[in-house]
Amino acid sequence: MTSVPTSHSVAPPQARPVSARSAATTTPTIDPVKILKKYLWVLVAAAFLGAVLGVAGHFVLLTVAPKWRSTVIFECSPPIISIDIAVGAERRDEKELERFMETQRQRMIGNSLLDDVVDDPRLRTDAPNWSRQFGSGASFDRIDAIEDLKDLINARLLRNTVLIELSCTWKDKNDATAIVRIVKERYETILERESNKASYEQRDKLNDLINTGRKNIKNLQDRRNRILVDEGVDSLESNMTHASMMLLQITHDLATARLNIEAIKVQLNTLEEQLAAPGGITYSDSERSAVDQDRIVANLRAEISSIESIITAKRIAGLGDAHREMKQLRAQLDSRRQQLQVQNAEALRKLFDARVDSTRLALAQFLAQEADLLERKEEVRIKSNELTRIQLQIEDIHTDIDSLQETVAGRESSLAELTAQRGLETVDRIKVVQDARVPDTISFPKLIVIGPTGVILVTGLVGGLVVLREMLDQRVKGAADIAAIPRASVIGVIPDAAEDPSNPECVETVFRDSPKGVLAETFRQLRAPLLKRIHQGGHKVIMLTAGMPESGVSTITLNIAMACASTGERVLIIDANLRRPSIHRILGLPDRPGLGDVLAGQCSLEDAAVATGQDNLEVLPAGSPEHRVYEGLAGEAMNQLLAAAKQKYDIVFLDVAPAVVSGDAAVLANRVDASVLVTRALKEKRGMVARLAGELNDANSDFLGVIVNGVRSAAGGYLRRNIRATYEYQHGDEEKASA
Repeated sequence: MTSVPTSHSVAPPQARPVSARSAATTTPTIDPVKILKKYLWVLVAAAFLGAVLGVAGHFVLLTVAPKWRSTVIFECSPPIISIDIAVGAERRDEKELERFMETQRQRMIGNSLLDDVVDDPRLRTDAPNWSRQFGSGASFDRIDAIEDLKDLINARLLRNTVLIELSCTWKDKNDATAIVRIVKERYETILERESNKASYEQRDKLNDLINTGRKNIKNLQDRRNRILVDEGVDSLESNMTHASMMLLQITHDLATARLNIEAIKVQLNTLEEQLAAPGGITYSDSERSAVDQDRIVANLRAEISSIESIITAKRIAGLGDAHREMKQLRAQLDSRRQQLQVQNAEALRKLFDARVDSTRLALAQFLAQEADLLERKEEVRIKSNELTRIQLQIEDIHTDIDSLQETVAGRESSLAELTAQRGLETVDRIKVVQDARVPDTISFPKLIVIGPTGVILVTGLVGGLVVLREMLDQRVKGAADIAAIPRASVIGVIPDAAEDPSNPECVETVFRDSPKGVLAETFRQLRAPLLKRIHQGGHKVIMLTAGMPESGVSTITLNIAMACASTGERVLIIDANLRRPSIHRILGLPDRPGLGDVLAGQCSLEDAAVATGQDNLEVLPAGSPEHRVYEGLAGEAMNQLLAAAKQKYDIVFLDVAPAVVSGDAAVLANRVDASVLVTRALKEKRGMVARLAGELNDANSDFLGVIVNGVRSAAGGYLRRNIRATYEYQHGDEEKASA
């Protein structure tokens, strides 16, 4: 949305210094999604160009610098460190294998091997194209050839495997295959030459001695087994363990039984002392509690309780203790109490006697258990002694077996050393699993690599330029840029007039002329937060200003005033832009009398205020040109005018000249109740908005916030979707009716 355009530009005054606070707000806010939507087709074009360049580069490289790669793959094995490997008992040393593989890799590309390769006559015949570049015959340059081979030949360990890949890469696939094959064969020749053969005669002799020792060990083991069978022992160790465990268990049970015997004797002595005590038996609480559970005792207690209840009831009825019926009840009560006492004594004595009998019985049982345990202990001891004799005999046999095994182990170690001389030889630990062959596919360039690389490089370059452009662009584009500025809040956002599908003819009065349009609805949405801030602060006089000309202050002032007046608020618009007034022209009203005339004392506010044709809305034009004195805005007459306007109207809006081209906004900011800053999207910069927001915050009035005007929606952005949804909702019924 735009304000009334001007026919010529106004040169701004000398720029004010930007504070450190304002400078900090110039940091751009980058929204990747928004940038992507904005520059989507640019990035698509960059990706297409990158793909074209990648394909073209592929064919250029394919012509001028093709690379063919031929490989040989070796498999490495761990060392044989024991004859037990023959029966599958292999032990693998990972670190040793890694060291071995790295050593062999270095040998494959070492100088000594490459010297042998260069001296091999097959190199000239099998790889003529490569050899030709270093001369022929006596003029063959060995040094340059070796240096070139260092670049062509490569050996690497294949990750997480025991494989080594030897390769040669050159522009001729036949020469590359011939070179890597010669390197492989020279490497195998060196390994074979370094191998040492062990003495088969010495190995046979050691094998005979080892076999004899093993036979002797077998005989001793058979003798040991016969002893165990003859003695009727299945497993000496388990029997010894079982006997030992039984002896320990019996000893433990015997100690426990004796402790129980002593404890029961003490308990029995205590009970017998109570029987012989002159004062009688002392019963425990548990015994008395058990007697209370006796059926006869419980019945007697119930009868006593019943009689006591009857006596209490009789007394309540008025019978005295001398009454015959009361005497009979008391006699029954005494009789029951005596019976209860006798029954308690008999029950307690029976319980105590049963306790004494059970204690004596338990003592007899534990004494019998003690005798049985002593007998079993003697039997286990005799059996344990017999097992000990057998064990000593078996241990002697074990000593002989250990001696023979030590001798056999020493001979096996000697045999292993001889075996290592061949079994550990490098030639036996590395073998070819894939021989060299002429490659059927080129290794470089590859379209699947060069093509995407071109796309990534070009798209990345263009994307970087796009981001750089966005970072260097200091213009306000939307609400997010204002939200990043300290002390500046966003009141609302007004979209660009071209975004309204209803195409309003007069943007300045769109709220009145096109009430169902998107812009009119936007001003309704802006009205709510603005009125909320005005009423919360108790404000009446609101100044609207901008930083630069053509920011749309007059347009926003008119539409906001119309929106507020439509809610019943009495609203006055004061055209305080004495340099370039436009309110009267937009509404088709005379420009005099007006503000300048009131400030000059030529008329009063009531005489100068003009009705607009809309209820609750009046306008105070700028006034006669000869009375438009800028300094009058800072005089006492302006204060009196604003005070009178507060008495008559609910809200007074002042349309003030841009702050960059005049100082009127700074003067009025200290006289009004609140101020609003209007900024034009894609025109005013964040630094200037931050500086003006800081100045308005520092003024005596309350700074309500910023209205962002003329915001353009991005492709696929939420603002465009909201505009379309608003228009369709407002005009949906009309379109259906016309259809």
